[in-house]
Amino acid sequence: MDEHERMNEKRHEEVLQKISQMQASLDLVLQQFDVLGEEFENLGERFERVTESIDDNQRNSSWGFMHLFHRLGLKRPTTVDSASDNDELYEKARTYVMEAGKASTSYLQRRLGIGYARAARLIDMLEERGIIGLSGGARPREVIEKGSN
Repeated sequence: MDEHERMNEKRHEEVLQKISQMQASLDLVLQQFDVLGEEFENLGERFERVTESIDDNQRNSSWGFMHLFHRLGLKRPTTVDSASDNDELYEKARTYVMEAGKASTSYLQRRLGIGYARAARLIDMLEERGIIGLSGGARPREVIEKGSN
Protein backbone atom coordinates (compact mmCIF):
# COMPACT_ATOMS: atom_id res chain seq x y z
CA MET A 1 0.00 0.00 0.00
CA ASP A 2 1.53 3.31 -1.00
CA GLU A 3 1.46 6.64 0.87
CA HIS A 4 -1.48 7.98 -1.17
CA GLU A 5 -3.65 4.94 -0.40
CA ARG A 6 -2.81 5.13 3.32
CA MET A 7 -3.83 8.82 3.43
CA ASN A 8 -7.09 8.04 1.65
CA GLU A 9 -7.78 5.18 4.06
CA LYS A 10 -7.04 7.44 7.04
CA ARG A 11 -9.37 10.14 5.67
CA HIS A 12 -12.02 7.52 5.06
CA GLU A 13 -11.75 6.36 8.70
CA GLU A 14 -11.96 9.97 9.96
CA VAL A 15 -15.06 10.59 7.87
CA LEU A 16 -16.67 7.40 9.18
CA GLN A 17 -15.86 8.44 12.76
CA LYS A 18 -17.40 11.88 12.21
CA ILE A 19 -20.49 10.32 10.66
CA SER A 20 -20.79 8.05 13.71
CA GLN A 21 -20.51 11.07 16.05
CA MET A 22 -23.10 12.97 14.03
CA GLN A 23 -25.46 9.98 14.17
CA ALA A 24 -25.10 9.83 17.96
CA SER A 25 -25.86 13.56 18.17
CA LEU A 26 -28.84 13.15 15.87
CA ASP A 27 -30.16 10.28 18.01
CA LEU A 28 -29.91 12.49 21.11
CA VAL A 29 -31.75 15.34 19.35
CA LEU A 30 -34.50 12.97 18.25
CA GLN A 31 -34.90 11.67 21.81
CA GLN A 32 -35.20 15.22 23.12
CA PHE A 33 -37.68 16.03 20.36
CA ASP A 34 -39.85 13.09 21.46
CA VAL A 35 -39.84 14.35 25.07
CA LEU A 36 -40.69 17.89 23.96
CA GLY A 37 -43.46 16.54 21.75
CA GLU A 38 -45.06 14.81 24.73
CA GLU A 39 -44.76 17.98 26.84
CA PHE A 40 -46.30 20.00 24.01
CA GLU A 41 -49.24 17.60 23.81
CA ASN A 42 -49.79 17.88 27.57
CA LEU A 43 -49.68 21.68 27.33
CA GLY A 44 -52.22 21.51 24.51
CA GLU A 45 -54.60 19.50 26.66
CA ARG A 46 -54.19 21.97 29.55
CA PHE A 47 -54.76 24.85 27.14
CA GLU A 48 -58.02 23.33 25.90
CA ARG A 49 -59.31 22.77 29.45
CA VAL A 50 -58.52 26.33 30.51
CA THR A 51 -59.85 28.00 27.35
CA GLU A 52 -63.17 26.27 27.84
CA SER A 53 -63.63 28.33 31.00
CA ILE A 54 -62.71 31.68 29.41
CA ASP A 55 -65.43 33.52 27.53
CA ASP A 56 -64.97 35.06 24.07
CA ASN A 57 -64.49 38.63 25.34
CA GLN A 58 -61.67 37.56 27.67
CA ARG A 59 -60.11 35.36 24.99
CA ASN A 60 -59.93 38.28 22.56
CA SER A 61 -58.38 40.76 24.98
CA SER A 62 -54.79 41.14 26.09
CA TRP A 63 -56.01 40.63 29.67
CA GLY A 64 -57.54 37.33 28.59
CA PHE A 65 -54.27 36.29 27.03
CA MET A 66 -52.31 37.03 30.19
CA HIS A 67 -55.01 35.44 32.36
CA LEU A 68 -54.67 32.32 30.22
CA PHE A 69 -50.90 32.21 30.82
CA HIS A 70 -51.50 32.62 34.55
CA ARG A 71 -54.13 29.86 34.63
CA LEU A 72 -51.84 27.50 32.71
CA GLY A 73 -49.14 28.07 35.30
CA LEU A 74 -46.83 29.68 32.76
CA LYS A 75 -44.79 32.82 33.16
CA ARG A 76 -45.84 35.84 31.20
CA PRO A 77 -43.74 36.33 28.04
CA THR A 78 -41.11 38.82 29.10
CA THR A 79 -40.81 42.13 27.29
CA VAL A 80 -38.52 43.68 29.87
CA ASP A 81 -34.91 43.86 28.75
CA SER A 82 -33.09 43.46 32.04
CA ALA A 83 -29.94 45.11 30.72
CA SER A 84 -31.57 48.27 29.39
CA ASP A 85 -34.76 48.53 31.47
CA ASN A 86 -33.47 47.93 34.96
CA ASP A 87 -34.44 50.23 37.82
CA GLU A 88 -32.14 50.55 40.82
CA LEU A 89 -35.23 50.32 43.05
CA TYR A 90 -36.40 47.03 41.50
CA GLU A 91 -34.76 44.78 44.12
CA LYS A 92 -36.04 46.95 46.96
CA ALA A 93 -39.56 46.90 45.46
CA ARG A 94 -39.38 43.13 45.01
CA THR A 95 -38.32 42.69 48.64
CA TYR A 96 -41.14 44.90 49.97
CA VAL A 97 -43.72 43.10 47.83
CA MET A 98 -42.55 39.66 48.93
CA GLU A 99 -42.49 40.64 52.60
CA ALA A 100 -45.99 42.13 52.38
CA GLY A 101 -47.39 39.31 50.25
CA LYS A 102 -49.17 41.88 48.10
CA ALA A 103 -48.32 44.40 45.42
CA SER A 104 -49.91 47.64 44.29
CA THR A 105 -48.72 50.84 42.74
CA SER A 106 -49.85 52.89 45.73
CA TYR A 107 -48.07 50.52 48.13
CA LEU A 108 -44.78 50.99 46.26
CA GLN A 109 -45.34 54.75 46.10
CA ARG A 110 -45.68 54.92 49.88
CA ARG A 111 -42.87 52.48 50.73
CA LEU A 112 -40.34 53.84 48.25
CA GLY A 113 -41.39 57.50 48.27
CA ILE A 114 -41.72 57.62 44.49
CA GLY A 115 -44.27 58.88 41.99
CA TYR A 116 -47.00 56.96 40.23
CA ALA A 117 -45.19 56.49 36.90
CA ARG A 118 -42.12 54.91 38.46
CA ALA A 119 -44.18 52.74 40.80
CA ALA A 120 -46.33 51.58 37.88
CA ARG A 121 -43.19 50.75 35.88
CA LEU A 122 -41.86 48.69 38.81
CA ILE A 123 -45.20 46.86 39.06
CA ASP A 124 -44.99 46.10 35.32
CA MET A 125 -41.46 44.77 35.75
CA LEU A 126 -42.53 42.57 38.67
CA GLU A 127 -45.44 41.20 36.64
CA GLU A 128 -43.36 40.60 33.53
CA ARG A 129 -40.74 38.74 35.54
CA GLY A 130 -43.37 36.48 37.09
CA ILE A 131 -43.12 37.78 40.65
CA ILE A 132 -46.71 39.06 40.91
CA GLY A 133 -49.95 38.08 39.24
CA LEU A 134 -52.28 39.94 36.97
CA SER A 135 -54.16 43.03 37.97
CA GLY A 136 -57.44 42.35 39.70
CA GLY A 137 -58.85 45.85 39.47
CA ALA A 138 -58.53 47.84 42.69
CA ARG A 139 -57.31 44.85 44.73
CA PRO A 140 -53.57 44.41 45.40
CA ARG A 141 -51.87 41.84 43.19
CA GLU A 142 -51.01 38.38 44.40
CA VAL A 143 -47.34 37.46 44.91
CA ILE A 144 -46.77 34.40 42.73
CA GLU A 145 -43.11 33.56 42.93
CA LYS A 146 -41.44 33.87 46.29
CA GLY A 147 -37.65 33.96 46.41
CA SER A 148 -37.11 34.51 42.66
CA ASN A 149 -35.61 37.41 40.76
